[in-house]
Amino acid sequence: MKKTFISILFAAFFIASAAFCDDADTKDDPQNNDIFFIPALMYSTDTGVGGGFAGIYSYQNPGSKTSTLEFAAIYTQKKQFTLSTRWQHLFHNNKSRLVNQINYSKYPSFFYGLGNENSNDDPEKFTPEYLRIKLAYERTIIKQFKVKAQFAIRNQALVKSEPGGKLKSSNVPWSSGRLDAGPGFGILWDSRDNYLATKRGTLAQIEYLGFMFQDDGGSLNTVTLDVRHFRNPFSDVVFGSMFWMIDARGDIPFYLLSALGGGDRLRGYENDRFFGRKLILFQQDVRFPVWGPIGGIVFAATGRVSDKVDELFSGQYHTGYGAGLRYFIDKQENLVVRFDMAIGSDARTSYITFSEAF
Repeated sequence: MKKTFISILFAAFFIASAAFCDDADTKDDPQNNDIFFIPALMYSTDTGVGGGFAGIYSYQNPGSKTSTLEFAAIYTQKKQFTLSTRWQHLFHNNKSRLVNQINYSKYPSFFYGLGNENSNDDPEKFTPEYLRIKLAYERTIIKQFKVKAQFAIRNQALVKSEPGGKLKSSNVPWSSGRLDAGPGFGILWDSRDNYLATKRGTLAQIEYLGFMFQDDGGSLNTVTLDVRHFRNPFSDVVFGSMFWMIDARGDIPFYLLSALGGGDRLRGYENDRFFGRKLILFQQDVRFPVWGPIGGIVFAATGRVSDKVDELFSGQYHTGYGAGLRYFIDKQENLVVRFDMAIGSDARTSYITFSEAF
């Protein structure tokens, strides 16, 4: 099955992207407050045409860069609804940052099965409804070295599934939904010059999240290693590399399992195509100028999921590759609209969206 995913969000997300760039010049003016409301439009083969609104409220405290409150609501012709907010508050001298995210969604999706080997010939359509809340506090210790504390809540319910489908017949853990909540912490080194379209720098992060509180079953925990390195050896050519590894243990509902596939994690495969307790992924981008505001990219990625750590380094890896174009909305901040076409072993995908995949 060939599946194409196309999503377009108008300038609200460009404005939000600009506000989140650490290198953006700001004035220490507490009265420098702005609010934007802009129509939003999206399309995909799964959703049809969708529309709504998006916006951002920005403000400044003395001695800090811009803080932002971002929000968006989308409704599609297939009766899918998403509502999201993200509040980022920067404290004095930008040494501390508070980030609060809330997402609500009632969104039909496709389930291909659990594990590293499945077929996309006959996926099951199901409709989950979920609420996600995440509160994180990040503090700079010295230079680019930071520590992070967080608390996360996820409540998911299964609104609709196919009678006799895979979700009900193959013992998928907690397919009907569950409430999970718990704290986490992380340590990271972040020298990137831009969060959304990096040209230079490194992110190295290890994060622990423990869901200790459930309304059914036992606890679970995840450890995530995320390493990204960007080099800009000449002109505007950028070599971007990413290594991502996740180890999840305990009583895990399927929607909290590690997943591969989609526009950011293994382009060339459907969204959340492969589910497993463990995950490993390598991605490589080469981004280069073409003409004026137009840029190009070639990319490749490979990864797999498994239930055991030692199985991550053997067996079948899923590989995707492709090429694309970039349109630079803001050359100075390196903000782009991206168009990617990717090929996997049994699928082809294309994406139009803002910001790079990593």
